[in-house]
Formats: sequence, structure tokens, C-alpha cells
Amino acid sequence: MQQAALIPLPRSVQWTGDVTDFSRLAPRIQIVAPEMAGPSFEFAYEALARAVNELTGWTAEEFPVLEIVDDPEITAAGSPLEGAFGLLLTDIGEQFGEEGYRLTVGPGALVQANAPAGLFYGVQTLRQMLRFEDGRLSAPCCVIEDWPAFPWRGIMLDQGRNYQSPEFLRRQIEIAARYKLNVFHLHLTEYPGWRFETRAFPHLKTEPCYTQDELREIVDYAAARFVTVMPEIEMPGHCTAFLELMPHLKCTNDTMCPGNEELYSTLQTILEEVADVFPSPYIHIGTDECEFGSDCPRCQAKWEEISCQPDHPPTLMAYFISRMNEVVKRLGRTTVTWNDQLDLGIPKDVVIHSWKMGSHAPSIAAMGYRVINSHSRDVYFDHGLTPEYVRRIYEWSPSEDVTMPVPGLLGGQGEAWHDPPVEDEWQIIEDLGFYPRLLALAERVWQGPDGRAVPFEEFEERLLDHRDRYFSRLPFPYPEQTENWKDRYKGWTHPRGIWTPPAQD
Repeated sequence: MQQAALIPLPRSVQWTGDVTDFSRLAPRIQIVAPEMAGPSFEFAYEALARAVNELTGWTAEEFPVLEIVDDPEITAAGSPLEGAFGLLLTDIGEQFGEEGYRLTVGPGALVQANAPAGLFYGVQTLRQMLRFEDGRLSAPCCVIEDWPAFPWRGIMLDQGRNYQSPEFLRRQIEIAARYKLNVFHLHLTEYPGWRFETRAFPHLKTEPCYTQDELREIVDYAAARFVTVMPEIEMPGHCTAFLELMPHLKCTNDTMCPGNEELYSTLQTILEEVADVFPSPYIHIGTDECEFGSDCPRCQAKWEEISCQPDHPPTLMAYFISRMNEVVKRLGRTTVTWNDQLDLGIPKDVVIHSWKMGSHAPSIAAMGYRVINSHSRDVYFDHGLTPEYVRRIYEWSPSEDVTMPVPGLLGGQGEAWHDPPVEDEWQIIEDLGFYPRLLALAERVWQGPDGRAVPFEEFEERLLDHRDRYFSRLPFPYPEQTENWKDRYKGWTHPRGIWTPPAQD
């Protein structure tokens, strides 16, 4: 058996050249250390059960049989039992953190971790190693030690412009979790759409719209995969749908009016409902690409009121952000904003979501902020499928040109914007080259800058293996980007800008 093509590539892998066969004994999963077992612990077991069931087709009666055992052989020695799977919570070292793991394959398979999340990610690596041929379930023998470079490994999908069904979102969460991403950002409101059911304002919605119960189900589904769902409610711009439904809160231009005191109580009510649905520690409030009307009398009156106060914010926008930040904090959450207003003296307890061309996430972190890096040049998925589009992400890092750890830099996130309306939600996945980009992103946010030492050509081999093995029935537009790609793809076109192979003679 060849070495497995793993994405993201672990920090340390030692292949022995042998193969472990899991079909020799009655198939089972052993969960050891039962005193540690609980709902989050069992998420790792459930993930392994799903992986084996999907691969083998074995029914629940055939596999797996859950055995909770306290086996001294495993607990003391940390060695796998022959032909069995083991999951063990134990102290494997501080450097592994809560998301790191040690995976030993041979003569069985054992995942060890400090915390349930680490067990889950170890299972995801094992899943990519398993092969099922001629009724035989096997994996190459190895010892893997692995942990992430960044705690924030995210992906955003834009429901404000194009509604996506709950089933579709759950599918994307499942795939993201398999590649060890742990934040799923829902962009719920935008110019054309307001997709969050607000029970205090039942008329505030555009169809289709998610009910709060639907969103809670998505949150629970994600939590079982160690994914945090972060909601975004855009304010005070990018909100045409809101203004059409709440016209009394509109400024003289196409924004909410910060001079209208009713706006703050309305947004507080909305965010209270958002916080009730989403247990995420973070609530994103947007604040990008927005200027208030200079001729608005209410804005002028509000500025006159606050500008005479000591230590007042430098602008009305800064005042608005500060007010909303206080609302979010009272809800026990942390505010996230795009970095457009960074020069306005945003409070240091706000997380800055860096996206603008020319911004430098490590420099923002050096100012005392916590930062998420989503640089539009590199990890915006809507820049077309030019032949180098995956290579660009692979050669990026959340820490950019800084090779040392950056205090305050939480990590990175891909942004799957899709402005044109679509009739089929899967068109978004195809148009953006979503999955090839997602896999490159997953490798980079897990590995950090050190992983860039691995040549892109080697990553592409693994990418193509995953395309054929896991995405054969899903949109995966990808022209190979190594060896004379400029010549091979010169002049290729697609009606929507997608690069596809020319017809063969």
C-alpha cells in the first residue's frame, strides 16, 4: 500500500511500510477511558463510525460495535490492539494543545489526544488513510504527530446574496470539518437579502429565509464536528433589504442612520435574538464599505451631541461601532468587524477581520488587536478560475511574510463571495472552484508558514488524489497548475469565466 495522500499534511509522519488489516477480527471500535466519555468525546467515535460505514458499506449491525472499555494495555502503553480502533484521551504534551493528536497505526489504530477535538481531527486523518478493497479494510502503518498552527481556520459562504438550503450548508460544514476547518461564517444579510428570522420584527425577512429553528439545527450539526458557526449581520451598510423593510431607519443615503436612536434599540433586539440562536463566542457586524449621508440632519445632530463629550470617538462611524460593540459585549460575546474602519480608533477588544488590498494582518496584530486574515488578493474565492488560482492560496499564509508566531493573529479564513444570482446553489461551488480552493486553504491554515516549504507540485498530487477519491460526484473544476500550465491553458475560456479543458479531437 502506498503512503496516504493527506490534506492537510501533518507536522510529522513516519511510515513503516507495513499495512494494518482491520478485517481480521470482528470489526469494532473501542473507546477507552470511559470516565472521560461524554457527548463531545463521542463526536470522534461517531466521525470514525461514519467514515468506516461510508467506505465499506457495512451496516450498523455489522460495524461498528461500540465497546467502552478500560483496557490497561492501551491506557498504560498507548499501543493499539490488533485489528481494532482505539480513541484515548490522555496527556500527550502541551505542544499538541486541544486540537492536536497522535495517531499510531499498527497493529491496530489508536488516536490519542489531550481533548475531544484532537481525537476528532486524528480520526479525520485516519479516514484519509483507510482503504477498502475486496472486503478488506486496511491502512498503512505509521506514527503521526500533528497540531494546528492557528486556532482560527475558517470559511465563509454568502447567503445574503444567494440563499443556500440548510441541507447544502450542512454538506459544506461536513466537508470543511473533514479538512480540519473549525469556523463556518454565515453572511446572513446583504444588499438583496435578509435571511435571519427576527421574531420581534416578523416582517423583516426576504424569501427564502432561515427560521431560527433551522439555524439551531445547523449550529448543532456543526458543533458535532467541532465547527463554530459565526453569524454576520451587516451594518450599517450593505443592507438594502433591511432598509426597504425598515425605511424609517434609513439615512439620506443607502445606509442605516446612526443619528436615529431607534436604530440602536432595534439592532440590540436583533442581536439578542442572534445570540440566542448562535452560541458562537463571536458576532460579526460587518461595517465595511460604508459612509453616512453628509446631509442627514439626524446624523448632524447626533455628531453635535457626542463631539462635545470628553474622549469622544473621532467620527460618527467610530461612535456607531463603539455602541454596537457594547451591545455585543453585554451579550457575553466578542465583536468582529471588517478592517475598513481600522483608522478610526476601534476598541482593542474588537476582533479585526482583515480583507482590504494592502492591509497587513501581522501589522494589525502588532497594534494590539486580535486579527483574522482574509486578504482579498489571496483567499477571496471570487477572483475567477485562472490557472494559478489554487497555487495563489497555497503560497499564502495567514502570517503573510512573517515566519515567526504573531501574537494576536488568530488565523485565516477563505471568503466564498458570489455576487451574481444563481438558480442552483451548486453553481456557486462550481463557479468559485470552491473545493480546490478549500483544500489549499485547509492546508495553509493548519500548517502555517512552515508548510510552504513543501512544493506546490507535491500538494497538487495530493489534491488530485482527493479530487478522484472524494469529489468524483461533486463540482471540482481544476486544471493542473504545474509543468507548462501557462502554455497548456493559454486561451481557454468558459461562459462564466471557468477554465475547462478544450474539446478533444
